[in-house]
Amino acid sequence: MPSEFKEKWNEMVSELIMDALPDFLDKYYLFVPMIHQLFLVVRDFIESKQKKAITDIATILNLKDEKDIQDILNGKLKSIF
Repeated sequence: MPSEFKEKWNEMVSELIMDALPDFLDKYYLFVPMIHQLFLVVRDFIESKQKKAITDIATILNLKDEKDIQDILNGKLKSIF
């Protein structure tokens, strides 16, 4: 799985982003903040999906009101995420 992710990541960075944003490549003062913001948006999206997954698992186990259990689940499943 990590090697597959690395291949997809390298493809995205080397080809897809550069193909999608050629007008910004010579305007680094616009390009860098835009890419930074895109990464923040993606990170927030991933974190929200992880929190929802933990909540769903806790709900299935009938432990949705136990914050400590959700923290433990988050710690145990972090390597999966």
